Amino acid sequence: MMSKEIIHGPWLGYNQARVGGYSTIEDEGKTRGMADFVDHEDVIKIAKKNHIKLIYLAGDWSRLGHKGYGEKVSVKVAERLTKKLKEVM
Repeated sequence: MMSKEIIHGPWLGYNQARVGGYSTIEDEGKTRGMADFVDHEDVIKIAKKNHIKLIYLAGDWSRLGHKGYGEKVSVKVAERLTKKLKEVM
């Protein structure tokens, strides 16, 4: 029987390139892989498609009013922050 890959731990980086990533796990709970350098919009789409409610913020987001460094935010907040980040970068 093939194992099912599950998206886990989506994150958005605070950087000029506006990239983030996520991990994939097998249904047995073992980390299988990861993706880096994924556009914020794509990370958000993947989170929505996989019914993930929280996205991690990587780096210092204080310029946009958030702590970052592993802070979890809702998908809706992540969308708002992505839009704001485009305006300041």
